Amino acid sequence: MATTPPKVPLAATTVATSAISEVSAVPITTVAGSTTAGATTTGATAAPAATTFPVTVNVPTTTVTVANGPGTSVTFSLVVTDDLGQKSVPATATVTIQGLPTAKLTATPSAIAAGQPITLSGAGSAAAAPGTITTFTFSLVPATS
Repeated sequence: MATTPPKVPLAATTVATSAISEVSAVPITTVAGSTTAGATTTGATAAPAATTFPVTVNVPTTTVTVANGPGTSVTFSLVVTDDLGQKSVPATATVTIQGLPTAKLTATPSAIAAGQPITLSGAGSAAAAPGTITTFTFSLVPATS
């Protein structure tokens, strides 16, 4: 049976503008011989200002939703604690938020008589790496007087 992971509110933490909006603790199914012993996520950094949100979970996975703008990056840190209370050296991972795609539009011909066809092309439009363009939406912009 699928369950929705519980949302961990960040109300008691300091969160800067454009920072992380929520954290979800995702339960992991224990497989024979594996462990889900205590894991701690702490020290996320988000542009433009540093943000720390210690979140302690007893499973090795957590899901974080990041609200930073395109082209920015966030760094996460993980410290694990064993059953003797010993803490690991922090491990870090930096994630880059994919930039916005760029649209390029050409109309051929650029001048026509009323009722004549025009070919619109979005060729040359590009997604920021590692993305790909999935749709092209052409619209007629209403004339202004």
